[in-house]
Amino acid sequence: MPQQNTIKEELSSEILLLKKRIAELETLNAKSQQAEELLRSREKRFEQLLENSFDNIVVLDADGIQRYVSQSVVRTLGFQPAELMNISVVDQMIHPDDQQKAKEALLQIINGRQEHVVEYRHRHKNGGWVDLEAWGTNQLNNPDIKGIVINCRVVTERKRMMQELEEQKQALQNILDNTRIHLWAFDGTHYIYTNKEWFDFTGQDPASTLTIERWVSAVHPDDRVISNEIWMKGWETKTAHDNYFRLKRYDGVYRAFYCHAVPIYSREGVFKHFQGFNIDITERKQAEESLKGAVQRFQLAASAARAGVWDWDLITGEMVWDERMLELYGETRGSFMATIEAWKNGLHPDDVVQAIKECEAALRGERQFNMEFRLLFKNGTVKHIKADGLVIRDNEGRPLRMIGLNIDITERKRVEMLLRDEQKRMNTILDTVGDPIFVKDSDFCFVLANRAFYDMLGLKENDVIGSTLAKDLPADEMQHFFEIDQRVLDTGKPDLREESLTVKDGRTLTILTRKACLIDDSGKRFVVGAIHDITEIKNAEELLRNAKEAAEEANKAKGEFLNNIAHDFRTPMQAIMGFTSFFQSENLTARQKKYADIISEKSKGLLILVEELLDVSRLEAGRIQLRSIPFDLKESIEKAVDLARGDVVDKDVKVVCLIDGDIPKLRGDEVRFNQILTNLLSNAVKYTDNGEILVKVILEQGSCSGNKCCFLLSVKDTGLGIPKDKQGSIFDAYTRYQEFNGTRERGGVGLGLYITKTLLELMGGTISVVSEVGTGSEFVVTLELDKA
Repeated sequence: MPQQNTIKEELSSEILLLKKRIAELETLNAKSQQAEELLRSREKRFEQLLENSFDNIVVLDADGIQRYVSQSVVRTLGFQPAELMNISVVDQMIHPDDQQKAKEALLQIINGRQEHVVEYRHRHKNGGWVDLEAWGTNQLNNPDIKGIVINCRVVTERKRMMQELEEQKQALQNILDNTRIHLWAFDGTHYIYTNKEWFDFTGQDPASTLTIERWVSAVHPDDRVISNEIWMKGWETKTAHDNYFRLKRYDGVYRAFYCHAVPIYSREGVFKHFQGFNIDITERKQAEESLKGAVQRFQLAASAARAGVWDWDLITGEMVWDERMLELYGETRGSFMATIEAWKNGLHPDDVVQAIKECEAALRGERQFNMEFRLLFKNGTVKHIKADGLVIRDNEGRPLRMIGLNIDITERKRVEMLLRDEQKRMNTILDTVGDPIFVKDSDFCFVLANRAFYDMLGLKENDVIGSTLAKDLPADEMQHFFEIDQRVLDTGKPDLREESLTVKDGRTLTILTRKACLIDDSGKRFVVGAIHDITEIKNAEELLRNAKEAAEEANKAKGEFLNNIAHDFRTPMQAIMGFTSFFQSENLTARQKKYADIISEKSKGLLILVEELLDVSRLEAGRIQLRSIPFDLKESIEKAVDLARGDVVDKDVKVVCLIDGDIPKLRGDEVRFNQILTNLLSNAVKYTDNGEILVKVILEQGSCSGNKCCFLLSVKDTGLGIPKDKQGSIFDAYTRYQEFNGTRERGGVGLGLYITKTLLELMGGTISVVSEVGTGSEFVVTLELDKA
C-alpha cells in the first residue's frame, strides 16, 4: 500500500506537470498564430506595395531564371507576371544587341558587386522593344529571398529627350560653325571659345590656342590702339561695349567688322568672361559711302515734302531721326532716344501687329515697306502717318540699313473719311430710292448702280459693274440702248422715252427711262440714267379703261333703271299721298287720323328716299348741274330751322339759330344749299332726344371785301354722338351709324351725308365733324360763294 500511494503521488505530480506544459504549449501556439497573422499581414502589404509600384520588381536565381515578377509588368511590358515566370530573361526577353552587357552585369552582381546599373531593351508583348534601366542587388545568401533582386524602370521617354537634346545641341553647333558671324568667349587671357568661322576667315590654326596677341595681330594696325582702349575700358567696368575695326582675312585683305561684347556672370554674381560676336560690315560701309549723296538728295526732297526722315542701322540697332520726325512724334532731341522700341510704343495698339509684319516682310525682301499707321499720344490725340522705307543690303542680299520717310496724312485721312461718309450716305440714298439708277462710262460699261437696279434685272453687283450686260440682255434691246447712250454722250442732251426691257426671269417690263450726260473735271463723259417701271401702271391703265367702259355701261343701265323705278314708284306714291290728304280733310276719328298721318309721313319719306337715290345716280354720272342765281342765305337758313322746330315739337329739344348779320346777298344754287342744310338738321333731329340743336353762320374775317364771301355753317346737337372709329366712314354712301332707342329704329339708309359731302365738293366747299359718344356732334361746313 505504501508503494501504491507513492506511485499515485508520482503520477499526480507528472500529470500536473504535463497539464502545465500543455498550457504553456497552448499559450505558445496562440502567440505563434498571432505572429503568423502579423507576418502574413506584413507580407500582404509588401506585396501590395510591389504590385502598385511604377517600377518592375524581378527576382532571379543564380542561373538568371525569373522566380518572381511584380504586377507592374502589365503596364510597362504587356505581359502577365505568370508569362515571365521560370524563363531566362537574358536569353528570351532582352534585345540580342544588349544580351552581352546584361549577362556581364548579372555576373558582376553574382560575384559580389552589390549594385550595378545597366540599360537594355526588353521585349514588349506586342512585339516591340521597351527601353529599361535596371539595377540589382545580390540577395542569394538572404534566406528570406535567395535570389538577385532586379529593379527595372522605363526610360524610353528620357532616352528620346536625351536624343532630341543631343540633336538640338548638334544642330546648334552646326549653326554656330556655319554662320558667317564670328562668335567667341574671352576670359581675359585666352579665347575659351571661338567658332569655325573665325579660323576660316583668318586662316589661323584651330588646334593652337587663340590668345589676345593672335587677335591683335589680325587687326589693322591703324585700328589697334583705339580698339584696345575700348576693350580695356569695357574690361575694367565689366560692361557691354561695341567696337569697330578692320580684320585681316586669310588672303591678306582687310574687312570692316562690328564687334559687340557682353559680360557673363555666374549665378553667384561672379564675373566669368566676355562673350560676343563680330559681323562683317564691309559692304555696308561701302553702301554708306555710295549712299551719302543719295541721302542728301533724299533729305532735301523730304524737307520739301514736310516729311520726317529716319535711318535704322540693322547691325547695331541704332536709329537716327531728323527734326521733322521728332516733331511728328511730339518729342525733343534732348529728352528722347530714337529706337525701334520707341517707334513701336508710339503706335496705336490696333496697328502694332500689322506694322511689325510689314517691317519684317520688307527686311525679308518680300516687298517694300509702304504702309499707313496711326500714332496715339498720351492726351488721346491720334495722328495718321504714311511711311515708306528702303532696305539697303550687302552684296549677298543681307539687310544692313533701312531708311525712310514719314509724312503726316491726318488731314488727308480726315478728308477721305468725310468723302467715304458722303459716299456711304449717297449709296444709302441711292439704295433707298425705289427706282433703278445707273451710271455708264463712254464704253457703255456700268460704273455705278443702286440696289433697285440689281433687283429689277435679277442680277448681282459683280455681274453688273464693269460690264455692258450685252450677254445678259437680248441683242436688239442692247443695240437700242447703245444707240440712245451714244446720242446722249454726243449731244449732251437728256433723253426721256418709254422702252421695253427683258429681265433675267424672262419677263418683259415697260419702263420709262431718263438719261443725261455727266462730264467730270477731267472731261470724261458718263451716261446717268433713271428707270421707272411702269409695267403695272400700263396694265392698270388697260384694266382701268376696260373697267371704265364697263362702269359707264353699268352706270348708264343703273341710271335708266333708277329713273324707271323712280317714275314707276313716284306715280302710285303721289296717288297714295293725294288720297291720304283727302282723308285727312274729312271728319275722322282720332284713331283714323293717327293712321292717316302715319301714311302721309311714311309716303313723304319714301319720296325723299327716291329723290336721294336719283341724286346719287346723277352725282355718280356727273349729270347734276349747279345753278347760280341770287338768293338770301339768311332767309334760307331761317326757313330750314323753322321746319326743324316743327319736327321736334314732341321732343324736349330746342332749336337755336345764330346768324352773322352782315351776310350779303349771294349767288349760288339755293335748292342744293337748302338740301345740304336740311340733311344736317334732319340728322340732328333724328339723333337728339333732348337738349339743343344750334345752327350758327359766321363770316370769315375780311372774306367779303371782294367779289367772294366765305362763311362757316355749323350744326351742333346734344344727341347720341358718333364713335371715333365710325367718324371716318359716315360720309360714305349707304353707310350709317345705327342707334336703337328701345325698339324704335331711327331710320335712314345712309345717303344724306354722302350727298351733302358730294354737293359741297361740287360747290368748292368742305365738311368735317367733331363728335363724342353721349355728348353730341357738330358738323362744320366751309363754303365760298360769289356776291349777288
